[in-house]
Amino acid sequence: MKRTIMLAAACAVLAGCTQTPGKGNLAVIGPLPAAGIVNTNAAQVGTVAVAATVPAGAFDLGEVDGTSCKNSLLDPAPTEEKALVQLKQKAADRGANGVAAIKYDKGGLSYSTNCWSTVTAIGRAFQ
Repeated sequence: MKRTIMLAAACAVLAGCTQTPGKGNLAVIGPLPAAGIVNTNAAQVGTVAVAATVPAGAFDLGEVDGTSCKNSLLDPAPTEEKALVQLKQKAADRGANGVAAIKYDKGGLSYSTNCWSTVTAIGRAFQ
């Protein structure tokens, strides 16, 4: 009996960590208020430009970040592209039309994000 319960619990945990069918690896996520993501409008996120530096005359809206996370055996490896999508979502939430000066940080086990490995994108949002 205990074995059946443990097996059912393991299946439920693994099923909860799988990707939503039809969403693709680079689809916008959310809403996820705990991660600072409320924007789920893919068209709006798609209009956020990426620049090397904040353009002259642009209003700097501050630092934004996005994290790609692998938190189960079945999850794909974290990538810079997925972290950038999340960064652009957070920038769009602030009303930005661009992000600049993006740097990527690769990390291992993170208890704060519940991830086995991560890629974090950090940049400046601007309007």
